[in-house]
Amino acid sequence: MRVLRENFNIVHALLTGPNCSGFGRDPETKMVTAEDAVWDAYLTSHPEAKKFRDVPIKYYDELSMIFGKDRAIENLAETPADVVEELENQEVNDTMETSQIPVNASSNDSQLPSNSVFDSDVTSRRQKRKRDDATIFVEGVQSAARIIASEIRESSCRLSRALGEEDNENKKIIYDELKKLSGLTMAERHRAHFLIGCDSSKVSLFFSVPDEEREIWVKSLLEFA
Repeated sequence: MRVLRENFNIVHALLTGPNCSGFGRDPETKMVTAEDAVWDAYLTSHPEAKKFRDVPIKYYDELSMIFGKDRAIENLAETPADVVEELENQEVNDTMETSQIPVNASSNDSQLPSNSVFDSDVTSRRQKRKRDDATIFVEGVQSAARIIASEIRESSCRLSRALGEEDNENKKIIYDELKKLSGLTMAERHRAHFLIGCDSSKVSLFFSVPDEEREIWVKSLLEFA
């Protein structure tokens, strides 16, 4: 997660930062585009971006959904990247707390609790924090999953609509082509239209048959259907 975040930040700064004039991203090749002079000038102050000059960044949009705060479902929602950073910081804090436990308190330090009390208190706090961390992490992952699921549903709906429109257009073309076959009766034409239109493999076969052989192909289809 940390490596992905670092690479995303490099590309994100390259495309949207204050020094990003002249840069773009090709939607087909997924590569960052810019004139050589623009690249050369940028790399003088940002050498870490050199590795992205000649390679496609295939999952930039997906990483934007995961790491981009503006894509969070709620204004105060944490992204998975934030969760990882918070877990790392808390691990450091826990280590510091443990190292500060008094080990050799003198007998006169009657106001100080015993080591066992410190140990119990720190252990209790760490266990509670780990439970909270687990909840935060799960909520962060669920948030990212909901965003991705929403994108997938929207894409699926667009694809379904496009396929439906294409299917309707193909059915109309099939009937127009069947009308050109003078050897078919109206009943045969309607039955052939139904048989072909209900099977995408038959649609492909129908259009692959040469015009002069299409009527024979349709009659064979009707005979063995």
